Amino acid sequence: MRNKYHVAIYSLTALSVALLTAYFSGVFVVRVSIMDLLVEDDVQALMADNFVSTVKYSQTNFESKCDILSKPEDSYCGIMLKMFENDTPELGIDLSAYDSFNIGIRPTHKFADPRVKITFKHFSPVYSTVGDPISNKYNSVLLDLDKSSISGEQIYNVPFDYFQVDSWWIGAYDIKVQDAQVDLSNVIQIEFVNRKVEQTGQYNFEITSFEVVGEKLSLTHVLSVILLIAIIIIFLLIDEQRKAERIASLIDPLTKLHNRRGQIEWLKALKIGPNNPKLISLIYMDIDDFKHTNDTFGHHVGDLLLQQFSQKVTQVLIQLKLTQTQVDFCRLSGDEFIIVGSQIKQETAELIAKTLLDTLRQPITLDKHEISVNISIGIALDTLENADIRRLFTLADSAMYFAKRRGKNQAKTFDDEVIAEQTNNEDISKLLKEAIDQSAFSLMFLPIFDIQTKQVASVEVLLQTEHPELQTLPLNDYLSIAEQTGLIKDIDSWLIKTSIEALAKHKEYIGNLDLKFYIRISLVDIQNEGFIDSLSSLLKHYDIPPSWLVLVINEAPPINEAAQNINNLQAIRDLGVNLALSHFGTSHTTLKHLLYYPIGYLKIDKSFVKHIGDKQHDSGVIVQAIMSVAKSYELDVIAEGVETLEQFYFLKDLGCNLIQGDLFSGPLNVLELKKALKNQYS
Repeated sequence: MRNKYHVAIYSLTALSVALLTAYFSGVFVVRVSIMDLLVEDDVQALMADNFVSTVKYSQTNFESKCDILSKPEDSYCGIMLKMFENDTPELGIDLSAYDSFNIGIRPTHKFADPRVKITFKHFSPVYSTVGDPISNKYNSVLLDLDKSSISGEQIYNVPFDYFQVDSWWIGAYDIKVQDAQVDLSNVIQIEFVNRKVEQTGQYNFEITSFEVVGEKLSLTHVLSVILLIAIIIIFLLIDEQRKAERIASLIDPLTKLHNRRGQIEWLKALKIGPNNPKLISLIYMDIDDFKHTNDTFGHHVGDLLLQQFSQKVTQVLIQLKLTQTQVDFCRLSGDEFIIVGSQIKQETAELIAKTLLDTLRQPITLDKHEISVNISIGIALDTLENADIRRLFTLADSAMYFAKRRGKNQAKTFDDEVIAEQTNNEDISKLLKEAIDQSAFSLMFLPIFDIQTKQVASVEVLLQTEHPELQTLPLNDYLSIAEQTGLIKDIDSWLIKTSIEALAKHKEYIGNLDLKFYIRISLVDIQNEGFIDSLSSLLKHYDIPPSWLVLVINEAPPINEAAQNINNLQAIRDLGVNLALSHFGTSHTTLKHLLYYPIGYLKIDKSFVKHIGDKQHDSGVIVQAIMSVAKSYELDVIAEGVETLEQFYFLKDLGCNLIQGDLFSGPLNVLELKKALKNQYS
């Protein structure tokens, strides 16, 4: 076999040398004499009114004699070669396959700097008109002649790449860009015109040869043939290596698991068909709050987490004595993994999920960081007659998100309960659309108090639905569905517009109170550049000072999308609108958000405030840490959900600026708010 490969390589080398030798010897060059294509009637004089011009024709040369009688602004004289038949004036010669032309031309007059403009006129029905020669495209090049060649022939090689389309013609016929390029595919005339005509007298030149030059096989083609043969030989030599590379293409490089392609190949190997149906189970796993781990500890730790997680899942499958022919564990992308099982019943699939959850209860130590790993798992099963598991993906995905909505770190098998929730979500989505169409919302106002004076310092604007069926649901429930369906964009738009309208209505009264109004927005708004323009327009239209508003970000934008998010947040700040970060200390926000984002206010999540002083789950240390961070970044702090005096005094001692909660006031309608403010400032 090796000798055959050597023969092939020697043959390739010999063929390469032969091809290159033939190329550089001119074997592949094609030359066509234009002069041989013409008869005497095809060679005509070309002149302006102030010229007397004649053309002398012979089979070996064309001679142009031009006698200029007067010198106007534009004088021209020369030779025109007709390249079409008389009965088909729109059909010329195709020269697009040629690279250049050789022309033997010499001036026979004594004037300085003889120059000839050579024009290949192209006909196209797009811009040309039969009978109007000026409408044909002017593909031109200007040729400076060697004055010393008067006594002898001079050969010029002119590449067609040197040609340009005359700008005056482009402007005169309003030619589009795509038609303003050099085109030699239908040349109907070739013109040789004297230039540098600066005084009266005779301007003569003689064409002794004229041919177009191309290649049957270009150097690129020769090299391509050699390369193709080399690739074939190399392919045979490295066939085993390619097989190894194919196997590698089925593997995720980070975790060494099957990737999506590998999973498809595994399924194909089962030979599922109508005569060989298989019970296929799909366990869909998503690491909860993985982005938070990446944002907090960096991508290096995130990669280590994925590797450790993969190893632990693999160990569980081995522990349960499941072979690679029974299950295939693969990484889809990011923090999404699946286990596909063949002939694995529901009980076994649920056992796998339970064992995984139990195994991952112990934190993982990565790069000196101890990290708790929680996963949400969705399970779906079906008997298939083909290897298409897209429907199973959808069902398992629905079950997995059901588990996430129930608190994460749990497993759920797709069943009637999941279907019922999907149906319920669809129904709620329809109700939300109705509420949006009918503007069935209203505003409520939650006072924010200065912790020192116990006076209203700011107000948070809250959304309340007037839709009778939505009123029976918790606000967060249907807003969560609105975020999933994209309806949150319309709801936020209504909230901001209506809030600004309310401020405008009571502008004279509010202007004397030095209040700020907090309005919650979603991640969708931050990532939508149209939101900033809309906000700016509303503020200008209603003449509301931007400093009155503080937009509250419920979920901080991901750090891995920082560039665009920072730009958009900064654009909001540039309007003069302040920004507050909510849920600080939860999985949604991290210190990096304070480092990168132009935040002015920090809201301590009510889940921390609630457990201040709680003997079992005292969150005082966490709140103290948040306050310390806020002071370091010079941020004002608002504590949410303050309900007890113990919470109040604890926050006050820490130096918290602002509080909100039922201890002082719950949500108020506009009349109640005005009354409260009136009592305060009376």
